[in-house]
Amino acid sequence: MEIIRLAFFDVDGVLSAPEYRDQGEAVIGFTEEGWQHWCEEEEEAGYRYCKPLPQVRTFAEERKKDGSRLFVLTATAGELETKAKEVFVREHYPVLLKQSFRSPMKTKRWL
Repeated sequence: MEIIRLAFFDVDGVLSAPEYRDQGEAVIGFTEEGWQHWCEEEEEAGYRYCKPLPQVRTFAEERKKDGSRLFVLTATAGELETKAKEVFVREHYPVLLKQSFRSPMKTKRWL
């Protein structure tokens, strides 16, 4: 197998299976305003119900052992969402945060 030198991972739908709950009820999708409200209410815990994907974690860990540089590239609606994604990645994919940085772009962030 050819060595992958750089690998980029998105959070939504790649590192996480989206799952959100409000007062015990599942939430499927948000309006832009609803998402902003969710981020403000949940703060760092915004991704607490999302599930990590074991196959992706295994893939990332194997690539890291092979010497690949791993990064998370994701779009966010602001600093609250960025922080919630960082908390999720730190908890479930610590190997991805060894080499991380932020982009100054307004809608896309490097974690």
